[in-house]
Amino acid sequence: MRRMLLAIAVLSLAIGSGCVSYVPSYTTPPAVLEIGVLENDFKVAATHLKGSAECMYLFGAIPMGDPQIVSKALAQIRDQAQMEGRPVALVNYTEDNISTNFFVFKTEKVVITADLIEYTK
Repeated sequence: MRRMLLAIAVLSLAIGSGCVSYVPSYTTPPAVLEIGVLENDFKVAATHLKGSAECMYLFGAIPMGDPQIVSKALAQIRDQAQMEGRPVALVNYTEDNISTNFFVFKTEKVVITADLIEYTK
């Protein structure tokens, strides 16, 4: 009887081990410099730009895809905003990290939102 209860407890722990965690992050991206806006020399070019990317891991450590998910999400935002060759900056940057665990698989997802300002002077 004890073995059966132990087996049921272990089985229910194994089945119930899948979980999701959500960690909002309101930090400046590491590749972006602090830019001071002292004058009214900018205009808002775009709002609510969004980029997302995800990667699945086996046993939580072996990537089954490109693990550079933040870079991929920022590349999506740059493509949307057409930032090449323009005097622009991303502001109001938010990065949301979502992690999902299911047995031996773990999925990391990042969703980045930002606004774009363009300098006029």
